[in-house]
Amino acid sequence: MGIIIKDIKFYDINIIKKIKLKKTDIEELLLLNSNTSIEDIIKQSISQSIDCRIIEEKDTSNIIGVFGLGISNENYGIPWLLTTDKIKNNWFNIAKYSKKIINEEYLKLGNNYLYNLISKKNQVNIKYLKFVGFDFQEYNKDILLFTMNKKIIIKKNNTKEI
Repeated sequence: MGIIIKDIKFYDINIIKKIKLKKTDIEELLLLNSNTSIEDIIKQSISQSIDCRIIEEKDTSNIIGVFGLGISNENYGIPWLLTTDKIKNNWFNIAKYSKKIINEEYLKLGNNYLYNLISKKNQVNIKYLKFVGFDFQEYNKDILLFTMNKKIIIKKNNTKEI
């Protein structure tokens, strides 16, 4: 089964109401944003992103997830991913695509450092993030900070700047 990635601008923002996020994603959003509704968190994430895309199953057009890149300042990008239970069967294809997007697009936008937070319970997305190349450190008892530093990637790959 393959995946299709589409720019969110081809969707009505109300499509977000139809996404059935997986339980760990909902718990994570509530843990990190306890005073905001899930729908408002998603809309805010989309509206504050310089890039936002929807992931669909190729054969069924079922939504697997939505992801984007927010910017906190000129050197720091905030990648995010919200998924349905369908990621469990598709995480590897999504991770391969994400690796390409991060290296070919997000790090070229001037972001020297990508970071965000994730619940320790969100094991499917942690596996995905590890494959993509993010590093992890303890943030608190429930949350991990995941990061990617452009200079470290360059050193690891022994190549010129991305």
